[in-house]
Amino acid sequence: FPTRRSSDLGEDQTPLVVSGSVALLWELLADPIMLSELAAELAAIYEVEASGIEVGLAPVLEGLHTAGAIERSP
Repeated sequence: FPTRRSSDLGEDQTPLVVSGSVALLWELLADPIMLSELAAELAAIYEVEASGIEVGLAPVLEGLHTAGAIERSP
């Protein structure tokens, strides 16, 4: 699913702190991006197969979505 960072951190939400490779992921989520495109970007940076990254990213993105940190774009 296409995702982007959420710009609305509600009063009842705790800020998330990211570092390392997650900080890079966070930067890539600044603009709407498809999971496959995100995986391809990270694969090029880390010189690994995009398919493996995509499988690992899906639950991470779902967790960020559940936490309200990212939103699904239409």
